[in-house]
Amino acid sequence: SLLAWGNDGLEGGQWLDAYGINNANFVHVIPSLPQSGTGSAGNEFERLLDPAKTYNWPNPIRDGKTRIRVEPHSSADIFVTIVDMAGTLVDELSYAGASGGVPTEIEWITDAPSGVYIARIKAVSNGQTEHHLIKMAIIR
Repeated sequence: SLLAWGNDGLEGGQWLDAYGINNANFVHVIPSLPQSGTGSAGNEFERLLDPAKTYNWPNPIRDGKTRIRVEPHSSADIFVTIVDMAGTLVDELSYAGASGGVPTEIEWITDAPSGVYIARIKAVSNGQTEHHLIKMAIIR
């Protein structure tokens, strides 16, 4: 079902003023990174991690083994943090010096039980840091 509410008598900023909320605190905008091209300062910007080339296989994981694959645009150190759906730390992996433009795989061997897990992939290169999340399932 769909629910809707009217705001009779509270036009524009009146609602925000009535509750002591201003736009800066009420709306939190997270800027998105451009895929590639020219940044606002006129500098070329390219993502460090390509989401299409950041994944794990096989997924779902059936034998306790998977490979986390990344292909950074430039040489980078890769850090992987794996948590369960409750946010509990399950494992941490790292790979120093992944070559730019070359697929790199980090093997994760686990005895974790069946469930859904989130891996945060962090790439660090020349002062630039980028994160990407992947969802992994384990079936035992």
